[in-house]
Amino acid sequence: PLDFYGIWVDPAGRGFGRVATPSAKDSSHVVPCTLGEQLVVRMKARSSVGWSLSWTERSTVCAVAPLRMEPPHWEASSRTSITVAWSEPVGANTGGAPVTGYRLYRALGQDGPFHRVYE
Repeated sequence: PLDFYGIWVDPAGRGFGRVATPSAKDSSHVVPCTLGEQLVVRMKARSSVGWSLSWTERSTVCAVAPLRMEPPHWEASSRTSITVAWSEPVGANTGGAPVTGYRLYRALGQDGPFHRVYE
């Protein structure tokens, strides 16, 4: 039976270091990181015979969903449409990763339900 998992992390290409060897009973572990930092995480399993020969490896970015956007602003309108624009979140508001898309919702009144009109 497995008794440990080894977790090694390479933050931003600075070299791998072991951050944990949790018990084999654990199925997850929190790896500290800095927002926006590129990480490579490697894992090995250990039993009473020794460590596994190969790594399981995954690259990721330390990030969360975008945090905040400025409200959209009106640019133009006609009898049948309105054009709105918005600014891309910057700095910490990106959540640490590039923004890859937007969704725009509208409501027909102040208290009306919102419906998605753009993605």
